[in-house]
Amino acid sequence: MEVKRPDPDELLDRALTEEKRQRQGQLKIFFGAAPGVGKTYAMIAAARQRREEGLDIAVGIVETHGRRETEALLDGLEILPRRIIAYRGREIEEFDLDGALSRNPALILVDELAHTNAPGARHKKRWQDVQELLDAGISVYTTVNVQHLESLNDIVRQITGVIVRETMPDSFLDRADEIELIDLPPDDLIQRLQEGKVYLPEQAEQARENFFRKGNLIALRELALRRTAERVDDQMESYRRDRGVREIWPAAERILVCIGTNPRSIRLIRAARRMAAVLRAEWMAVHVEAPSHVKPSAEDKRRLAEHMRLAESLGAQIVTLAGHKASEEILNYARQRMEQMLTNLLENALRHTPPGTPIEIAAEAQQGAVMIAIADRGPGIPAYEEEAIFSKFTRGTRTLMGAGIGLSICHAIVEAHGGRIWIENRPDGGAVFKFVLPIEGAPPTMIPEKELP
Repeated sequence: MEVKRPDPDELLDRALTEEKRQRQGQLKIFFGAAPGVGKTYAMIAAARQRREEGLDIAVGIVETHGRRETEALLDGLEILPRRIIAYRGREIEEFDLDGALSRNPALILVDELAHTNAPGARHKKRWQDVQELLDAGISVYTTVNVQHLESLNDIVRQITGVIVRETMPDSFLDRADEIELIDLPPDDLIQRLQEGKVYLPEQAEQARENFFRKGNLIALRELALRRTAERVDDQMESYRRDRGVREIWPAAERILVCIGTNPRSIRLIRAARRMAAVLRAEWMAVHVEAPSHVKPSAEDKRRLAEHMRLAESLGAQIVTLAGHKASEEILNYARQRMEQMLTNLLENALRHTPPGTPIEIAAEAQQGAVMIAIADRGPGIPAYEEEAIFSKFTRGTRTLMGAGIGLSICHAIVEAHGGRIWIENRPDGGAVFKFVLPIEGAPPTMIPEKELP
């Protein structure tokens, strides 16, 4: 197994982060694909087990939705009083955050993490209540369904036709110390619905005709399984990093999404976040401010701010550029990040070069273009892979970088800049990656291939 010495600064940062986390409570999320899979029941059962072990347990808020088995499981547990909030002539029962902080149990149950609190509560969202509990050193068990994750909001709407209003940032799910997937096959869930174990009878019929169609449940189950798998990947990466094990899948890829006032920007932002999660890539949300005699309307300003807040909440780096032509400014910004491609090619060469063997880099400017070649002393490239090696997700003897994505991105970057990229074998062993890029302001040309000296 290949190992490397951990970076001292990274070790210090992780130590400080871990020290902060140790002062906080632990967060466990019971995660599912849809209502009725058994998240709340599993949460209460786990809490009862912890109580038998001697832990101080309190129930902050649990929604049973009339499910008798769930209600029976609460018997004997300490249930904290709820807070009554008067709103528009009626009284709304909410989680009493101050009461929970005052009670200060070792572990508290707070159901339905994505819930929106009634006006008058200290926080707008229940997950913010949970964050305050954690900061106070109180551990929390909670529940959430996959459709409540902000990055998946538009996907869920496409699948089910239902607009989910209550969402939470993906980053809070990622912050959890433990996630337990509560899974139930769609046929079993539909059976539970028919037996009245999910909703009351008047609600069950409507749910069966809309959200609880079998196709919807299959798709939501897939989303939940995939999101949980991403979590496992994160844990594996942390394990390798903490122990100095060389990462198998380098995250050199970066994703850029352009946003503006168009409502479709929301869909693009969420799609970029999902892509970045799959590729384990950094991603940026870029907006170009163009000088204009016409001031943007208040509505345009509001929408743009909303889109930027959404991108930032999903983990994007926010970049604002200024210029008359958005396309040119974005292209110039992309050129500044050309090191991504060089990094990908160099990492590929390092991966296939025997230890102690140099990597050769050559550059030459001719006839309005520049050619760069990166050569290694590895096994070379089989002839049958030469055409496919830059294809996305292709795995060959050379394309072991991010499932082939790294080299495909190199190809895309070069072509986007009006160049070309190829690979060839060296006569004395090894491979050479070559790419040609036009020099700005020079007439288009194609320089001849040139062997490394």
